[in-house]
Amino acid sequence: MQFHVRPAVAAIALLSITSTGCGNSSAAFASASDGLAAIDHSGSGHILRGSLGTQSSLKAATVALLTRVHAALGDRPTVVNVIQNAAQHTSAVVFTATQGGTPITGLCIVTVAPGAPASGAVIYDSTSDFPKTEGSMLHDLASAPPAGGSSAKTSIAMAPAEPLIAHPFPDNTGSISLPSNWTLNASGGGSAFASGPSGEVVNYQQPLAAADPSYGMGKMLATGTGFYANPVRRSEGMQSIALLPYTGDPAQAWTKGFDRMSLQTTGKHSTNFIVDTVKKIDAHSDYIGGHATILTGPSKGPVTYFAYVTILPKNNLGSYMVVRSYCIVPTRAVAAQGATAAAVFNSVRINEAQINANLQAFDKMMQQQFESSIARDQEQDAIREGQTQSSIANANASANAMQIQAAGMVKFASDSTDVINTENGTHMTIANSSLPPNYQVVPLQAYIKGVDY
Repeated sequence: MQFHVRPAVAAIALLSITSTGCGNSSAAFASASDGLAAIDHSGSGHILRGSLGTQSSLKAATVALLTRVHAALGDRPTVVNVIQNAAQHTSAVVFTATQGGTPITGLCIVTVAPGAPASGAVIYDSTSDFPKTEGSMLHDLASAPPAGGSSAKTSIAMAPAEPLIAHPFPDNTGSISLPSNWTLNASGGGSAFASGPSGEVVNYQQPLAAADPSYGMGKMLATGTGFYANPVRRSEGMQSIALLPYTGDPAQAWTKGFDRMSLQTTGKHSTNFIVDTVKKIDAHSDYIGGHATILTGPSKGPVTYFAYVTILPKNNLGSYMVVRSYCIVPTRAVAAQGATAAAVFNSVRINEAQINANLQAFDKMMQQQFESSIARDQEQDAIREGQTQSSIANANASANAMQIQAAGMVKFASDSTDVINTENGTHMTIANSSLPPNYQVVPLQAYIKGVDY
């Protein structure tokens, strides 16, 4: 079973976590890259504002702002209407988009005043709520202190994402796009693992097998008893199954999973994840953002991350599965590489039809192997049955031959002979002498059991 995530705000998550720390979930999900910042808003919807740099025209500044809206929502906005006021050096753009499957409607406002940096603001909400919240969001935007005031979240300007090159998975179950200096470490089965030159990591659909150590298979693995009494089998289990108490909380599974596996395999700690933001996606899945200290590997040191984590219900033996999709960037590289890493994460495309086809083909192959194994077993059973019957027959024949041979020796010792009446087939034993009329000697190979011996 696949558990796919489609991040709506991957590009802004790294930025918002770095700049806002443990701020509210609205800031974590509605902050923007490249100098945009979230403005506090009590209702639904989001407000972003910030500098657009040295854009020299309304058109160029509007394109720049829409590009950042694309990064913020994870979906290219569709322009519905454009209103320009050249005298006031402003333009307004109404747009629609989709965020995590929810239709979005928003408004971009751009100003390019002579002698001043271009600036922009964005308000957006779900299409169903936007008509009700547009007025309050515009009021809060107009009432907000100037950029840099106490109510506006500060932000780190991130460099634009680098050009990406598509890499189809070898089994055709999806694709991921990477810059030329990134490495695709593994892909297939609807999953991908890629790394960047500065320690960036994008891992999509990484499964972690886990077991509750308080009972069932987890307890046997933890104590080396039952199924895991065999030392080799227990060593293999400790290398592949995380001993984690089941809480049903994706955030806990996320923060403890990596370090737990490191302790089991190396005896050393590897990570210290701090959760700054959690947003519930569904009953089993969370969006998680935060920072961490990684103790080993190319990402060693302080990092910023976002993750989509699903924790499945445990079975009767206490075993369960955690599925993690995440993006990790060393904090020192967020400004230069954060947008690129997020774009890589957002580039993953999954071919569900091919995954299902592969699963069906695998099931069919396993069924064929099972049936073939049964057929081979049946054939071997028939051969073994034939060999057994042959062995029994050979043993019986050998026993009969020995009995006949013994009977012949007894008759030889007693100077007697078995004869048969040629007229009626009657067998009888007579003393060795001349044969009576109509009788002939019965040879040993013609002895009848129960008659001649």
